[in-house]
Amino acid sequence: MPKLVDDICIGLLLPERLRDQFCFRTDGALSCLAFVESEQVWI
Repeated sequence: MPKLVDDICIGLLLPERLRDQFCFRTDGALSCLAFVESEQVWI
């Protein structure tokens, strides 16, 4: 059932044109990421 829920949620989030987007859905994929920096943006 979780796979079906993932597919439905991702399907609802997909924009009309995908470009330069990545989806990290597993702990293994997330462990490959590293925090580099942040900055505060005022709108």
